[in-house]
Amino acid sequence: MIKIRVDIEEKLKILLEETLEYKFIEKEELEEEIFLIDISRENLLEKIKDSAKKNIPVIVLLGKENIREMRKLLKLEYIEDCVLRQDIFELEESIEKILQNKKNYKEFYLNDTYQRGIVEISEVIYITYCRVSRKTEIHLFTDKIFTVKSSFSEVEEKIIKIKDFYKLDRGTIINISLIRSLDYKEERIIFKDETYIYTSKAKLKELEEKRLLSFGKIIL
Repeated sequence: MIKIRVDIEEKLKILLEETLEYKFIEKEELEEEIFLIDISRENLLEKIKDSAKKNIPVIVLLGKENIREMRKLLKLEYIEDCVLRQDIFELEESIEKILQNKKNYKEFYLNDTYQRGIVEISEVIYITYCRVSRKTEIHLFTDKIFTVKSSFSEVEEKIIKIKDFYKLDRGTIINISLIRSLDYKEERIIFKDETYIYTSKAKLKELEEKRLLSFGKIIL
């Protein structure tokens, strides 16, 4: 059953459980598909951004009196949709639309001027923007680099909702499923093929605090 994490009033949660055929949960779980939050909840933007960083689509519930706030929210890249609290069927349509868009892609078709290639998503360690060539570079597990014509922003728009990809900074997206360790001494992320990229201690801490690496694992 599809799991939807909620941060809403208990009465509304009960109503949704009685009306819609999804599993509504209150705590983070690895299999959650969507995050549903009411506009009145505390730390709204912080919670929205946290879910978006984990590639979990966010739907905000609001009232008719929140139209101004809704317009501001929809301008954010973190929001998937805004729906009126009382419109249960509109909410269901929004959920179904998001689920249909979250296709389970397993491969990339990489397209450059002089080469074409098909690689599995699990082969991509990280993606960077090269200021010298002004192209986007796909770093593969085989220690190869595939350069594509698409701009970094275009690549980001297409892949950022894939579960394992995480935007580390303005020009870097990493595959968190291929991280072996975080090296605080040398300030770098080490991947399973022993390649690494340097980053700040703040970014390393962010990866750790967001539980992106430890989520769903036994912590020793």
